[in-house]
Amino acid sequence: MSQSRIQGGYEKQLSDFTKVVLVICPSCSGRAVVKSDGTPPNKSNEDNIRMVCTGCGYNKSLIEKPDVIFHQSSSKTIKGKVMITGAAIDPYFHLPLWLTHNCCENLLWAYNQEHLDFLEQHVSAKLRERNIDEISNKAIASRLPKWMTSKKNRDTVLKTITNMKNTLLLICSLVATMAIAQNRDISSLSSGGKLQPLQAIMDIRHYTINLNVDLTNKTIQGATEVTMVLSKNTDTILLDLVNLFTIQKVSVNNKPVSFDHKDHKIYITGKSPFLEGKQLVKVEYGGEPPIAVRPPWLGGFTFTKDRSGNPWVAINCQKEGARIYTPTKDHPSDEPNEGVDMMITVPDTLTVSGPGLLQKVTKSKGKKTFHWKTIYPMSTYTMVFNIGKYHVATDEYTTINGNKVPIQFYILAEDSVEAKKVIALKKRDSQVLEKYFGEYPWAKEKIGICAVPNSGMEHQTNITFQNKFVYTKIGESDYSANLFHEYAHEWWANKVTNKDWAHEWIQEGIGTYAEALIHYDLGGQEAYDKIIDGHKRSIRYIKPMVGGEEMSEDETYAQSDIYTKGSFFMHSLRYVIGDEVFFPTLKKLATDPQYTYNNMVTTTDVEQLFSKASGMNLKPFFDFYCRTTQQLDIVIKEVGYQKYSIKVNNAFMKLPFEITSSDGVSKMMIDKEGITINSKTPPQVDNKGYYLKKVQSL
Repeated sequence: MSQSRIQGGYEKQLSDFTKVVLVICPSCSGRAVVKSDGTPPNKSNEDNIRMVCTGCGYNKSLIEKPDVIFHQSSSKTIKGKVMITGAAIDPYFHLPLWLTHNCCENLLWAYNQEHLDFLEQHVSAKLRERNIDEISNKAIASRLPKWMTSKKNRDTVLKTITNMKNTLLLICSLVATMAIAQNRDISSLSSGGKLQPLQAIMDIRHYTINLNVDLTNKTIQGATEVTMVLSKNTDTILLDLVNLFTIQKVSVNNKPVSFDHKDHKIYITGKSPFLEGKQLVKVEYGGEPPIAVRPPWLGGFTFTKDRSGNPWVAINCQKEGARIYTPTKDHPSDEPNEGVDMMITVPDTLTVSGPGLLQKVTKSKGKKTFHWKTIYPMSTYTMVFNIGKYHVATDEYTTINGNKVPIQFYILAEDSVEAKKVIALKKRDSQVLEKYFGEYPWAKEKIGICAVPNSGMEHQTNITFQNKFVYTKIGESDYSANLFHEYAHEWWANKVTNKDWAHEWIQEGIGTYAEALIHYDLGGQEAYDKIIDGHKRSIRYIKPMVGGEEMSEDETYAQSDIYTKGSFFMHSLRYVIGDEVFFPTLKKLATDPQYTYNNMVTTTDVEQLFSKASGMNLKPFFDFYCRTTQQLDIVIKEVGYQKYSIKVNNAFMKLPFEITSSDGVSKMMIDKEGITINSKTPPQVDNKGYYLKKVQSL
């Protein structure tokens, strides 16, 4: 809007616009937001200055950002974090701004809508208030470049600002529409983290989930019963459920109780304390579940249709937790020891796939209720169901221990011709995985596969498979990476489960290493070496695999190397301790009751197991790979005639290395002191790539 005189232009400072700054997300290159209190960073406010991207889920606080080096010399280094204004970057993280546009051979930029409005008002004003205050040298108006305020550029600048505002308006409108349609307000939710004291005293034993799914209105309605054991008396029981639902009633041991549903939690209180021991909590609720934005990574419900126009529904919630659709204790450290019963009602033309074994199907008034039951413990994020016009293709697999397990593939009816090949691959993959990790974990139930419209997930006994029947080759054999990786999670995630998301590399890293093992079995050493090299090359070294303890899924997963570095870590560990120790110990980790089913694991548990088996103290090795982003810093230096020293500058323990010299290849132990060898040619270290390393030759 144009005006004859703009007031206050020399009182506004650039810092007045820094509370919300639109930036380009470093993860997905979409639009992200930096939120702050507008003041320079210091130790008391760094955790409150955050960069959040609702597009990909990237979420980071300034306290996680490395310090900026202000000054460095031979005598001292001064570090800190600096607030930078006056450039096309945000003041805190120094990320490129989202609102930029070329104009008059320069770059026009703004932090946000308010900043754009100010620029428009100032440039369009025919008269501008004179700069008379002493603070004017800090004012934004006094710092605008001449090209922006000159009369000859006014129309071009205003047109550019209008275009930027229109773009922002369009994006905001789309985002607002999507937020209403897709409930993107759950993007800040992340499973796990610090366990609440009220939940630390709860041991979940069983869930019974009874829901009616209204596909027309995209709602669910029903009740969930949670059986738990309290370790001591408490006046409050705490469960998790997103605020998007309306709770009609809560009862404990069949008696109505009071509740407060806020902050995605249900605080349940009674007239008297809940006593130590067994409690049965029932929550009756309903409403519209959140819609998945980018499943399975940004989860929720996906309501879509197959190619024939039939309804097709999938649920994904590893990031957000099962609270997106059912009351739970949403923490990886507690699984329902006695399993789950799930009764899901849908139109009678459709089928529900779920965990465990189908008990019965009940028909009534144009609807069917599918009763699924598992007797095994399971992570709550895998405690989901899918709905579709499914054809159930069946077969049977005989496990390595001789047990016969039904195979059930819930494939879209329109794709049923593809089922035979997928099941054949599943049988072969089962043999490979059992060879290395022991019998299929859920032999009393089923080997399940379910077609979904998104990338697959490790939903226990009901592994989801993206409905694309495209295969690659390992040697002469067909292979589906999606199908195999998610199936490997039946061992690494579902049977061997990290107690805390901080240790997610255990399930993702070893699950990814399983891919290397099937490459070896089907394609030999060359195929193994190729995929391991690919894993190594994809490591970004942005943050450690284990960044602390009691971390949320978001904190561990975002910008992490838990997949490929976790796999390469297994490759390195295998070399250090040898195949004769590595493979039996890895199988022990996957089969010993101490580490499986009801007993969750941490990095320390895995380290101690391998240390004991190898007779070595592997803690420094685990710490280096899991808790740092370092690579071995190897220096080869010529120290005399045909004489070379080989030293690992950041050595943390004695390690074996293959040294290639004029005499051939030798395996030598190198500690922090290094070694000296004679060679007519410059030696080479670790040519086969067993370690993450950087090598310098001096």
